[in-house]
Amino acid sequence: MLPGIATRFEDVDRLQAWLVRIAVRKCYKLTAKRRSRPEDVEIAESDHVSEDPSRELVRRLDQEQMIRMAMEKLTERCQKVILALFFEDPFPGYAALAARLGLSPNSIGFTRDRCLDRLGKLLEDQGYEY
Repeated sequence: MLPGIATRFEDVDRLQAWLVRIAVRKCYKLTAKRRSRPEDVEIAESDHVSEDPSRELVRRLDQEQMIRMAMEKLTERCQKVILALFFEDPFPGYAALAARLGLSPNSIGFTRDRCLDRLGKLLEDQGYEY
């Protein structure tokens, strides 16, 4: 598991703090990168950052909160699969994850896809914008 993050999803407070910290750092890095670009470089419409970095930060934090809320609505198995696949470092591998969940290693890909589809639908229902 990641340093400083509990091995159980039940410890949501620590996960939330970690996700917020990551979001803030990414916003700062993105803003710093944009400031270092020469003025004459055109930025694509989809690559646009609002002129107020705090507004962009709030938007990203809102998105992070929507993800947390959607994750809480998933089954425990889906929560474990998504956390293992996207938050554990180093990645445990499909065989270890399957053993941990009592599944066949061949079913992890199917389970992952089903969980991500469910998460996507939950986010869509909340009005999450990509």
